[in-house]
Amino acid sequence: MIRIYTSKVKGAGTDANVSLNVIGVKGSSGWHQLRAKQDSFERGKEDAFTLQLPDLGMLTHLGVKSDGTGQGPAWHLDKVCIIPPAVPSALAAPAQGKTANSLQPGRRGSSGNTGLPGQPVWFVARRWLDVVHGLEVLLEVQAADPAKSLVQYQVEVHTSDVKNAGTDAQVFVQLFGEQGSGEAQELRSGKSSDNTFRRGGADTFNLQLPYLGPLSKLRVWLEGPGSPWHLTLIIVRGPEGTVTYFPCARWLGTTATAGDSSGQPVQGNAVLPLELLGTDVDPRRTQADYKVVTRTSDIVGGGTDAAVYIELIGSNGSTSGLQHLQPTGPHTFDQGRVDEFRIRCEALGDLAQLRIGHDGTGSHPAWHIQQVEVTDMSSSRTWYFEADCWLAASHGSIDRLLQASSTDPLADRQAYQVTVYTSKRPGAAKTAGASIFIILHGSHGLPVTSTNGSNTIANSSRQRSSEHSPEVLSSPRLELSGGGPDSFSEGGVGSFTLPAVRNLGQLRHITLELTALAEACSWHCQHVEVSNSTGERWLFPCNAWLAAGSSGSLKQLAAAAGQPQRVLQPAPNLDALWQQIKLETQQQQQERYKVAVYTSDNSSPTSDARVSVTLHGTSGEAGPFELSAQGCSCFQPGACDVFDVASPTKLGQLQRLKVVADSSRLRSAWHLDTISVTAESTGITTWFFADRSFDQGLAETVMLEGSEVDIRARMTRYKVSRLLAKRNG
Repeated sequence: MIRIYTSKVKGAGTDANVSLNVIGVKGSSGWHQLRAKQDSFERGKEDAFTLQLPDLGMLTHLGVKSDGTGQGPAWHLDKVCIIPPAVPSALAAPAQGKTANSLQPGRRGSSGNTGLPGQPVWFVARRWLDVVHGLEVLLEVQAADPAKSLVQYQVEVHTSDVKNAGTDAQVFVQLFGEQGSGEAQELRSGKSSDNTFRRGGADTFNLQLPYLGPLSKLRVWLEGPGSPWHLTLIIVRGPEGTVTYFPCARWLGTTATAGDSSGQPVQGNAVLPLELLGTDVDPRRTQADYKVVTRTSDIVGGGTDAAVYIELIGSNGSTSGLQHLQPTGPHTFDQGRVDEFRIRCEALGDLAQLRIGHDGTGSHPAWHIQQVEVTDMSSSRTWYFEADCWLAASHGSIDRLLQASSTDPLADRQAYQVTVYTSKRPGAAKTAGASIFIILHGSHGLPVTSTNGSNTIANSSRQRSSEHSPEVLSSPRLELSGGGPDSFSEGGVGSFTLPAVRNLGQLRHITLELTALAEACSWHCQHVEVSNSTGERWLFPCNAWLAAGSSGSLKQLAAAAGQPQRVLQPAPNLDALWQQIKLETQQQQQERYKVAVYTSDNSSPTSDARVSVTLHGTSGEAGPFELSAQGCSCFQPGACDVFDVASPTKLGQLQRLKVVADSSRLRSAWHLDTISVTAESTGITTWFFADRSFDQGLAETVMLEGSEVDIRARMTRYKVSRLLAKRNG
């Protein structure tokens, strides 16, 4: 009789063909395929077969082989028992006389002398037969029934006291020791009303296993439908009174619940069990409670709905493992929120680093974290971990490694005031629908290191812009909004107060960015002024276009001293620079005009006439401008005299022209035909038709109406001279 025992581990059964080769001191039987039924070799099942063999003497080994066929060929074999028939060996059939080479399930037959008649011989496998581990194995005979040498292991399971920590799934464990591994065991209470694995509970189970020696590790996993499970600790008491502790403090989940609405993380599953290392030190004696406070930045889009986790790392390299920060409400991790959590883990001593990240799920996973604070509740000591960074795939990483500080960086926060000057030129105003963002870059700060999921403590060396340059620390990307409707209008001035950020030290440069959905959006910036709460000021000239959809959409402005890395001091150079900016602004606001005065050909000769004009437009007026030139005789009959005049502001479309002629110095009357005024910036000419005389000896004023009609075609040929004019006063 041969009995085959298939293990109880998940997927242990097989539908492949199985063959045996029995080996004794007198020879071997050769390979014999077992004629199995349809339900043979199922998980946890015992199958019996009979086999007629020659006299092999005392059995020493057993070969077991699978042909690896079928839909589920992998097989986990537990053990094999061969029971010789209870007849004298002299009645056994001789080896050369064997006629049967097959096994019939459930039938008893005679065999050769394989040992003591009726005494079972055992062969222990406890291994897989598949393409990965091998389809054939040679087993050595055991001295006694493995079941009779089983010892008791007491397994005590502690479920965490966190929200939704309990599970109703099937829990399996497998123990490993220096002398081998035990078979996978399901942890069952045996009670009709099973209340195991509940939040904060402790459950005890007794397992019968071979003696494994000192335990080294334990595997645990869930199977079947059920909720995820947060396991704190497993304690195993061996037959010799030894106690081994297996700390966990992690979530386990099943494939069926990995994506459910509970949002629980899945750190282990039914396919890949969670492996825990054993220790003889009770972690409960060295555990500590920590309060974790997260501060989400108060910037647009800074909140997240992803699943957030942290990992505390001590100065000696010890770690808390990944700790899921379970949301306390629907607004956890929202923009500007301060959220508090409690975690319990091994006491880590002085904290050196903190790893924080999220799983990238949810409708808005990107998260801008300002700072994390961790307090050891037993000592009331607090460590601060400054971040001021995005945790987002679009920003390079959803996981960061932060450095610990004993001082609160928020105490060194600065509020910055940004004043933006839009140029006074046509089309300079920001196009509707566009947004302006700013980043401040300072000269000192702490680094933030990106990780790729490793628990190794990152090198704390800081990235520098060059080998000899100081460290550059940047603020978050902040939108300039709320400054008023005219903040980015043509010639407008917008003032913005930024959210308090870490002290950036001396500002080195700023980054301005224009973003828009349409490519036609643009903005012309004149300059930007930045000041902090201590009264320091920095001026950043720009005088450039920012346009969406082009390389000009991102503009970096160096500190206003002519060199990109030089810091502008508030005084005295700043005052001189302000004067220069003011002069440049005034020059940009000016408009130059050409004034052409046409004297009728029937006018009397004049000398030293004093004529002035005042321009009136839709945006204001300018003048009076005296139309004269030293050493030149103006306003001769039939002549066109051209004068250049400069208005301090743009006047818009010209509408009227006031002409004042002081004829007290005229020797005869002066007859004015027409005056044309042309704006140099636009080339638009406005005509003012007069056709009137100014009598000798009088000071007369006339207001002429403007027209866009060119009436030069009606004029006779003139002698043209170009003269300069000066403004009265």
